[in-house]
Amino acid sequence: GAERSERRSDYMSDPRLRGAYLAFFLPQYAQKIALLLAQLEREGLCRLPDAPRVLDVGAGPLTATLGVWLHRGALGPSAALDLAGKAMAAGKAIVDDVAAGADVRLVEAPVAHRPLPAGPFDIVVVAHVLNELGDPRRAVPQRVALLRSLSSLLAPGGRLLVVEPGTRVHGRALMAVRDALWDAGAPVLSPCRSAPACPLLRRPGDWCHGELAWDRPPAFRALEEAAGLKKDLLKSSHLLLGPARDADVDPPRDGLRLVCRLMRDASDVERRYGCGRAGLVVLRGDPRLPERARAPLRGALLDDERGIAVETGVPRHGARRRR
Repeated sequence: GAERSERRSDYMSDPRLRGAYLAFFLPQYAQKIALLLAQLEREGLCRLPDAPRVLDVGAGPLTATLGVWLHRGALGPSAALDLAGKAMAAGKAIVDDVAAGADVRLVEAPVAHRPLPAGPFDIVVVAHVLNELGDPRRAVPQRVALLRSLSSLLAPGGRLLVVEPGTRVHGRALMAVRDALWDAGAPVLSPCRSAPACPLLRRPGDWCHGELAWDRPPAFRALEEAAGLKKDLLKSSHLLLGPARDADVDPPRDGLRLVCRLMRDASDVERRYGCGRAGLVVLRGDPRLPERARAPLRGALLDDERGIAVETGVPRHGARRRR
C-alpha cells in the first residue's frame, strides 16, 4: 500500500509479495464487489442471472470474478483481461478451487487491447483500473472512451460496474467521468439519483464515495491484528452503467444518497448531506436525526425523507463530522 512512486511495479511477480496481496487485499476487494452488487440489486438497478457471464477488465488475480461468484454462487462462461499473467493464473487457481468447473478464459493483454473478448456479458467489472490511465485531471476522454467501448459488450439487461479507490483524487476523477458520460447520453444508473451534474464537484474538498461493512473471517482478523491494519469498512467510489434504461430494471427511485458521515454542530444538532435529483441537500435533526437517517453508512440510499427537515445549499453552522 505504499505511495505509487515508491511501489515496486513488479510486486505481482514476486511470489512472497503476491502471496501477501492474495491474503490481505484479495478478500477485501472481492467482498467489496459482492457487497456493491447486493446493494445495487436491493435498489432495483442490477439483476444478474443465476450464473452471470463476467468480463473482468484489469483483472489482476480475478478479484472481480471472485466478487461476482461471492454474490451469485455461480459463474457462466467468463473472461479476464490483464497484462499480469502470473496474477491472473494465481486468481484462476482460486476460482478453480472455490467454483469448480467455472469456465474463465484468461486474456493476457492491456485493457486497451482490441479486439475485446467476445461477448455478450451480463456484467463487465472495471475495478481499480481507471486510476492507472493517466493524469485524472486530463484523462477523462480516454476513460470515457474505454467505458463506452466496454458497454457495447453488454447483453440486454447487462451492467457495467466501475470501482475506484474511495479517495478524494480518485472519487472526484470518477465523478468527472460520470458527468461526461451523462452529457453524452450514456445510461448512468448509480450512485447518482438523476442529477444532471455532480454537485460535489463544485467545491474542491468534496467527493463521492461509499462505505460497506463486512464480516471479516477469523483468519483475516488475525492478519489484521498482526499487520496493525484495521479494515472493518470497505471504501470505494463506483459507477453503474447499462446498455440502455432497461424495462426489466426499475428506474432510479426518488431518494437521497447519504454522502457524508453524521455531523453535529455546537448546539448538538445532527446533520447529514444527501444527494438526489435536486442536487445536494442537508438533513437536519431536532436535535437528533431519525435512526434511518443517522445509522446507515456513507453511500447508503435514504428513500424516506418524511419527518426530516431538509435544507438546501451548504450549511455554515460549523458542524463537525462525527466518526
